[in-house]
Amino acid sequence: MTSKHRSVQLSIALFGALLVSACGAGATSGAPARANLGPAAAQPAGASGMSARIRALEAQPFGELANTERTALMLWVSETPTIGVNMVPLLGTFEDLHALYGEDAGDAVYFHYVLGMARFILEHPDRPQNSPVTSSSIEVQAAGVRSALGFYQRMRVSAPQLARHALCEQLLTLSSRGALERHVGEELHAYGIGG
Repeated sequence: MTSKHRSVQLSIALFGALLVSACGAGATSGAPARANLGPAAAQPAGASGMSARIRALEAQPFGELANTERTALMLWVSETPTIGVNMVPLLGTFEDLHALYGEDAGDAVYFHYVLGMARFILEHPDRPQNSPVTSSSIEVQAAGVRSALGFYQRMRVSAPQLARHALCEQLLTLSSRGALERHVGEELHAYGIGG
């Protein structure tokens, strides 16, 4: 199997630790700053509360506290053992996104990909394919891609002078034609991941 067809699986815990610096948290003290997750994370109803927070961030990804909320949610995902996601390069590479949009915005596209998958898992807890072991199901991955594309679209609207990302544009077209899930399934298969 070629390197193109290998899954890019990142430890979400490591990814969560690395994102603190990418989002700028803790920059003044040198220690990672923890955003206040509030009581929802500690209560049984926390899953629905966290899902609502992810939806709110998806709706307003450039709000006044969006970066803080994105960091808090990513840290929560990284520390929650029932939320496990496989990151597959369905949106291209970090390097491509960084080259076009800078590190913060490029990372945010992928953060929304992770958060979209986490939200789907939270909202569908009884589906066996949403276990951490099999979180590469087509539905989970497509939910992540849709969340990332939502961020991408809002970023392009807020700064229309930005270059278009060819792969994101292709995925938007597929989504508008109702073909995103099929494409995601084909990509997962190409990477040797069951869908």
